[in-house]
Amino acid sequence: VLGAQRPFVAEGAPEGTVYTVVRDERFGGTRHYASFEELERAFAERELHPSDLKATVADAIISLLEPVRKAFLEDEEWQRVEKLAYADLNAKPIKKKKEKVYHPPPPGKGKNANKTSATDASTPATDSMVAAPPPGQDAEGSA
Repeated sequence: VLGAQRPFVAEGAPEGTVYTVVRDERFGGTRHYASFEELERAFAERELHPSDLKATVADAIISLLEPVRKAFLEDEEWQRVEKLAYADLNAKPIKKKKEKVYHPPPPGKGKNANKTSATDASTPATDSMVAAPPPGQDAEGSA
């Protein structure tokens, strides 16, 4: 049935019409064109306004796509495929949280730097301390 349609021709158009522009009588009324060249000439000579041509083309495309649209709305499989093929524009994006990585401050820096400095100052330095020999040995290591 789609092949029998003439989407660019209005009902009641004369035989041989390939394109019809339907417009208000104030703007020249409905015009029928027998060839693309005739339509192109009328457009070039400004007998046909761009908005009239645009509206007619839009209506023709809508009428061409109507059977496809109807078949789509009646077929659940097509609708399921569409949902898989295209993202939902109304869905909120899932924000991926950044993984927090702990980077300790260098020694002597950071929020506890003053506390550790004071602690280090109150304890004697281990470098200046010499370990005492085990009991029963003298400092030389001989018994």
